[in-house]
Amino acid sequence: MAHWQVQWLAAFLFYLCQPVLAHIPLSTSHIIAELTDGSGVLRSLKASTDISFDFSPSDVFHFRNGDGQYHTGDLTFHYRTAGSLQWHSADTAACRAQSPIVSSQSAGSVVSNLAQALPDVRASLQITRIWSDRDGDLALAFTIENSGNEAIEIGSLGMPIEFNNIFTNRTATETTEQCVFVDPYIGLDAGYLQVTRLTGTGPSLVITPLNSYSKFEAWQFLTEPEDVPLGYQIQTYEGNYAYQVHSLALAEKEWGDAEPWNSPTSAVLEAGESLTVGLRLSVALGVQTIEERVGEFVPVAVGIPGYVVPHDLTAKLFLKSKQSIECITASPKHSLHATSCGTYGDDWQGFDIVASANAFGRARLDIRYADGLHQTVHYWITHSSPKTISELGSFLTHEQWYTNTSDPFGRAPSVITYNRTADDYVLQDNRTWIAGLSDEGGAGSFLAAGMKQSVSPDISEIAKLEEMVEKAVWGRLQISAGDEIYAVRKSLFYYEPELVPKYQYDPYFNWTINPGESWNKNAAYLINRTYDYVHVSALCWALYRAGRTNPTLLARQPKEWYLAQAYNTVKYTVSNDSDGTPQTCYWNVGLMGEEGVYYWARYFNDSITANKTINAIRGYSPTVPHWGWHGNARRYWDFLYAGSIDLARIERQIHHYGSGLNALPMLDSYRRHPDPQSLDAIYDLRVGYGGNQGPLTNIDEDGFGSMAFHSYPDTLEWDTYSGDYGPNFLGHVLGAATYLVEHPIFGWVSFGGNIKLENNGTLGRVEPRDAIRKRIFIAAISLWVEIDAGTIDYCTFNTKTLETTVNIVGDRDAQAIMTWEQTVCITKAEVKLATKGLEQRLNGYALRLPATISFTAN
Repeated sequence: MAHWQVQWLAAFLFYLCQPVLAHIPLSTSHIIAELTDGSGVLRSLKASTDISFDFSPSDVFHFRNGDGQYHTGDLTFHYRTAGSLQWHSADTAACRAQSPIVSSQSAGSVVSNLAQALPDVRASLQITRIWSDRDGDLALAFTIENSGNEAIEIGSLGMPIEFNNIFTNRTATETTEQCVFVDPYIGLDAGYLQVTRLTGTGPSLVITPLNSYSKFEAWQFLTEPEDVPLGYQIQTYEGNYAYQVHSLALAEKEWGDAEPWNSPTSAVLEAGESLTVGLRLSVALGVQTIEERVGEFVPVAVGIPGYVVPHDLTAKLFLKSKQSIECITASPKHSLHATSCGTYGDDWQGFDIVASANAFGRARLDIRYADGLHQTVHYWITHSSPKTISELGSFLTHEQWYTNTSDPFGRAPSVITYNRTADDYVLQDNRTWIAGLSDEGGAGSFLAAGMKQSVSPDISEIAKLEEMVEKAVWGRLQISAGDEIYAVRKSLFYYEPELVPKYQYDPYFNWTINPGESWNKNAAYLINRTYDYVHVSALCWALYRAGRTNPTLLARQPKEWYLAQAYNTVKYTVSNDSDGTPQTCYWNVGLMGEEGVYYWARYFNDSITANKTINAIRGYSPTVPHWGWHGNARRYWDFLYAGSIDLARIERQIHHYGSGLNALPMLDSYRRHPDPQSLDAIYDLRVGYGGNQGPLTNIDEDGFGSMAFHSYPDTLEWDTYSGDYGPNFLGHVLGAATYLVEHPIFGWVSFGGNIKLENNGTLGRVEPRDAIRKRIFIAAISLWVEIDAGTIDYCTFNTKTLETTVNIVGDRDAQAIMTWEQTVCITKAEVKLATKGLEQRLNGYALRLPATISFTAN
């Protein structure tokens, strides 16, 4: 019997042994809910517009009704007598046998006294939970009353959130049709949660603060028992979190030196005083209307192009609130400057956001409104994008350049995995591939180094990569002769002391705890994993691209050789051996992300699959006013396989490579939208551009690229391993561009550029500030222009005649190839190339730099 079958059988037998629990119905005009009799926690929640879908895991609730298993409706907190040092904890999920007492129940509300569930606190605190109908929405409220004689300080106050993000024991189809993603905006009084379906379609759930005392201060992961039928904090079940209203005790007890997203607070209740906090659960028609729904209750923020601010970019922030803005301050002080740029539509106020030249990394805008509400918007400040990728290229080919030719595993010369804490190479790890130049975690660095050369070549960096291909890849990592020519090994590094008796394996690593990861030589040299071929082919393709734009850059092989290497490496992955057996596995089921599914579906005119893919990305890539979650594709398991051994855990990852890769289909789909200036289309652009900018945040001030950021509040820092950052940077390079859009509310804006309006608004000028400055999209006429050399200095667009000019600069008399297309046929504005006399070449036009190219639209 397979392992998963044993797990399923154990879960089923466990289910049969559970008592049948009664349910308490609770419905509003928008929501149909059920509570569990006894504990009174949420068991089921459905939108009244689609009763076939349950946001809660009601079908597996019996597996999750034990001690220490959290549900929406539970409460966790720390408290102490005011003035004392000792925090005490309380938790309604700790002992399910101690159930609350339902004191009243009606068609619109359920009231429970939580004293029985919290026996240790009832002498000093009386806590009541109320589920109720709030104008058709579902309200969850907790009233905490100090019934003692001394003041009580509430040091943390968390409301656990549980919805159906449990994939365990479900087929892919069942998971897609039944499960949800939960994403936070940790923005204090304007914070909220969004619960979206895996399909990305249908109603979404929105959770906002119930009142002004219910700010979203922190997002705390909840520890639960792991040895349960469904598992917990595993690859098929990320786990649950708590919406924290206060977090001071957590910051003091558990978070150590980590810098929280928001300043930790507590609340003091004098004798006889009470405090009510809670959440409002509402339904949005779809992901595109989440912000509109949120705006009915709390302020809304929209950042363009997002919340990553390079030093040379003027970003935009638009705020909508029922109250006027009293002040905006930055933390760290003066890191960001917000300058009013006018009002827009109904109640929107606009601001230009500029980063200080000496600021870098995390920054926060604190926005205070006239009614006392406090909102935070979270930014990341970078060097200018070209400088950032230049620093990355330098770091990879200097600090990460490994030259020890006596290495018994043949890894030199190469761009190898790096540990930022030690500031040294990662030459050993019991996950052998990380130190073995392959299998994502070990190949990520040389992949990033190659992709940098494809758009911003440097002759000294290219020389090293050519040497790596010649000496460490071709003939070592990649087989160079015989029947298996072009096959790629899983790792050059391995654990087999008998074969390398003079090599000292580091005892810090437990080499025998997981033999499936600490590969011996035979296992490391297997060639059956298709994933490992991508990095080698991309490295050679990148060198080809660099050589195509400037053949003098290549010294060891002509550009055609690198193109042939890339082609034959890919070709091997889909080949069969002499008896017809595939040479590699996984090649026919897609690799890693949705982007391959989308592009192949579109290539074969399978619009149904392509649209399904875009919907899925909408489901797991949110747009919220936070650099970490905006455009961040949901990933939570790869710290186990590519990150630092000290933090190898299941944890929501911020800007792992899902961000850069999933941005590609979103941006491509946006450019093909029949109305790219509609709000629905611009929603996709915001998500896609956020994902594309995410990989810039991984690069520190010196150029080191981390695999991802740890989102747990006790860490909140970049992983110290470079790991599998490469695919993330690949996505950034392939998607980097500048977009000019006339927004229905905010007017002319640019994603990735600085925009100016001249001649009474009839002439727009945009100066690209993206990383490569070789691509631009004019949304009004769906014009997509791309060059392979030089850079786009600026673009002008006449808002009346629709005439467009693209000004390209570079080394004088250097040559570039320009391609262009009108991505959507617009009968009233058919784009034509107005510049005459251009030579067609390589499916494009040869340009002598500098050049100005004109387009007309009739």
